[in-house]
Order: sequence, then C-alpha cells, then structure tokens
Amino acid sequence: MRSCFLLLILPAMAAAQAGTAAVNPAVEGDVVNSVTGAPVAGAYVAGGDAAGTKTDAAGHFRLAAGVRSYIPLEVMHAGFLRRRRQILRRDGQPASNLRIELTPAAIITGKIVDEEGLPVETQIWAEQYSEVKGEKKLGAIATAQSDDLGQYRLTNLAAGRYWIRAGSGSAGSWDRRYVGKYYPGTLKADDNGQIEVEAGRERDGVDIRLTKYEGVTVSGRVERPAATAASRPFSPIYLEADPPNMETLFGREQRDGSFTIRHVPPGDYILRASFADGEPKAGDLLGEQKLRIGDADERDILLKPQVLQAVDLAGMVALKGGGNPSPVRIMLSLANGRGASVLPNADGSFVLKGLLPGHYEVRVMPDMKFVNGGVDVRNLYGTSYPVSAQYGEKEVLETGIDLDGPAAGPLRIALDAYIQIDGKLLSGSGEPMAGVLLAVESGEALGKCCMAFADAEGTFRLMVRHSGEYHIYLESDSGDAGAPDYFKKHEGDFPVLRVADGPNPPLTVRLPAAQAQR
Repeated sequence: MRSCFLLLILPAMAAAQAGTAAVNPAVEGDVVNSVTGAPVAGAYVAGGDAAGTKTDAAGHFRLAAGVRSYIPLEVMHAGFLRRRRQILRRDGQPASNLRIELTPAAIITGKIVDEEGLPVETQIWAEQYSEVKGEKKLGAIATAQSDDLGQYRLTNLAAGRYWIRAGSGSAGSWDRRYVGKYYPGTLKADDNGQIEVEAGRERDGVDIRLTKYEGVTVSGRVERPAATAASRPFSPIYLEADPPNMETLFGREQRDGSFTIRHVPPGDYILRASFADGEPKAGDLLGEQKLRIGDADERDILLKPQVLQAVDLAGMVALKGGGNPSPVRIMLSLANGRGASVLPNADGSFVLKGLLPGHYEVRVMPDMKFVNGGVDVRNLYGTSYPVSAQYGEKEVLETGIDLDGPAAGPLRIALDAYIQIDGKLLSGSGEPMAGVLLAVESGEALGKCCMAFADAEGTFRLMVRHSGEYHIYLESDSGDAGAPDYFKKHEGDFPVLRVADGPNPPLTVRLPAAQAQR
C-alpha cells in the first residue's frame, strides 16, 4: 500500500506534465445519466480557475475554464454521485464533445428505536471493508442523523454492499446499558446483515432496535507521579475502541484515584487518562494502556500517567544493496496526523526531533519539487520505495513504531528502485489520447498499484514495484475505481501487461472506441 504514495500527487503531476501553454478557454460537453442515458439538466460544472456553470435542458454545458491546459473538472447534481474528471487540452484546441456520465446515488433509509419501540436520535453510519496494512477493516463511507421520530436517510451512496451501524445516541444518554448496534441488531458486523443497494434505488426498512447490554465492568486506579498529584485536576477516563468502531466510553477519576466504567462490550480498547488541554504536548500528563475485553470483568487495573517527554530519533536511509537514494522525506505520523518529518542529509543520515510517546506510522515520500505551480515529475520518476524499516532489532515498516521513553535504537530504512515503463495511450484510430491509466497486480494484491497520467501527447510512465503480470485499467475520473467490482468488471479491457525486472520495452495502449468516448 505504501507504494501508492503517487495517488496523493497525481493531479499536481498532471499539471506539471501538461504545462501552462495558452489554449482556447472553452470546455464544452454533455452530462448524462449513466443508467438511462438521459440528459441531466441543472448539473453544476466547475473546473480550474473558472466560475462554475450549469447544464441546460439538454444536459449541455460550456465552461470558460481559463488559460490552462490541465483542468480538474467537477460535476455535481443532487441525487447523483459527484464526479471528478481530469481534462488535458492539446495544441491550443478547445475541449469539446465531452460526454460525462453521472451515476444516480443509492439511498438507505430506516428507523432506530429502543427496547420499548421509542424513537432514538443518534448517528448512523454506512460502512464498507477496505484494506489497511494488509488487513480488511470496516470504515465509514457515509453518515446520517436520525430525527426525533428515529428515522434516518443515508444518501449519496455508490451501488454496493454496506453494513449499517447506529450509535446509542439519546438512548445511551439516559441508560448507559444501551450501546451501538449493527443492523439487524448485533454488536459486531455480521455478513447476514449486509445491505445491498443498486444505483438510483432506495432500500427502505433497514431498522435497528437498540437493546440494553450489561457487558462487563472495567475498574482500577490512576497512580500519578507524586510531584503532580496536588497540582493536576482529576481526569476523565476514556475507553476507546481500537481500532475505533463504536462510541467512546467514559469514566471519572475519583478523589482516591479510583475509576469505574460499566457496560463495556467485548473488544480491543485503549484506556486513557489525559490531563492535557487539547492535543498532548511535552510536559503534559498522559497515561495509556491497551485492553482486550472478554466476558469477565477487568478489575484492579493500575493506570500510571507520566509526564510526556519529547525524544529525538536518529536514523539512516539507503538503497537496498548500498548507495544513497534520490531525495526523499522521512515521516513518522500518529493516528491523529501529528508527528515529525525530515529531509535526510547527503549521506542518508537524519534525526526526527520532538517525538512524543505514541504509536507512529513510518512513511517515506519523495521530496517534491514544484515548477510553475505543479510537481516536477522528472524528480519523482527517479524515486524509490521503502522495502524495510528496522527500529533497533524490529521490522516496523508495516507495524509502526511504539515510542515510550528514550529511543530503543536507530531507525534504518532501506529503499528499492521502481521498474519504469514508458508508454503511449492511443485512440482506436491511432490518435494520442489524454487520460489516466491504472495498473494493478492480478490476484489479491490490489494495494500494490501505480497510476500515471497520459499527457497531451498521449505519453505516460508507469512505475511498478515488482515484476509480474498486471491488468491495465482506464480511469477517466477519480471516482471510477471506487465503484463496486470495478476491477473485476474491467480486468479484461486490455491485454495483460507482463513486467520484467530491469528495462522493459515501450508500451502502447490502444483504446477501444467505446472507452475513448468516456
């Protein structure tokens, strides 16, 4: 997954590839319903520096997009999924005869009630699985709020399968035995509870009945350093699901340091006592402990907050087999996004300063250089990707680093070079095409991917991590690959790409007529 850092900078790459040559400012086309083919009137179209416009009764639009060769076009209409499309204009010519398909959104509705059938005002989530560090985990795709009648409406959903989760909301505020539930009423996501919706369709009657759950009791004592006991106020105690998937449970430190949290469902948690005002910083008092809750009470827990002390972490980055890599930035990031980053010295050495205790993700990003408002892709094409990160005696590239006190040793990062494949994207008649190519490894490794924009001359460069067989996909906008079963439906669009170690011959990708008009 870490090889996909290019996904974050593709729009800027395209801007740099396309340049800023003066072109005719007109961008013109039609917006249609992807299901029925009917024109979509009143769709809002915006792009680049231009003021937006709306489609007429025939779904037609004309946008004065300014003097730019690269235009990040965005099309929106109530009841449809928002669509983004990259437009590259060639040789000073207007971008015309565009056909942009808007997909009707799916909708899920239902009602949330308590044990007595009374309505519950609460937060609702539609969740799907995604791959995180090689594991499939549920994450929120959309959210809604139930009203005073307990009714909710989840909108702007892509067609697909979802798990629906409701928080305890107003029910939990008066009786803490109420906890969040998945449809149709389980504590954990159950395959039998999947809700499938089609584009433009509404799935109603997805009702959840919240019930009281006794759970287990988590109790213990907070033991603070003697020097801080008198000067620090009593702390709230947080019990947060790890990873987050339900509401945070709360307790309160009593005068004798004891705390009790009741009605805790089974699962993995982080128990936390924080005396910080806002985000923790050096000098603040913080205590954390991981817990795995089962069917028995957890008692006599001793939580020992400590004064946070910032540490510096030294390290070295080098190419696998020796030598210095192209310029990169080393980053350590906490779950909340905070952390530190540094550019290594010429010999590959670096020091990350001011790191607080916590669990950090290890990231390596290219040192991006900007030219004319875009990323200098010539700098990016020479970059490498991380294959190993050793912290002391542990491999931490995938697992991350737990810092708690002085550094356990240097951070040693090894990089390897991408395999570069130059190519050209052509229409069915042999004309250069501007668009996006997405190459994904066959099998289950969908995270090991690369993307590249075809520029105004149809040329592109793919950078892949491994030799092997790849499928090539055309992605005309940022929403295509997010559609359900997108890869499965389109894996046969083009011949399989076989990548060898070392130099590879130039690649020519010719679009079928139907795809060229997307």
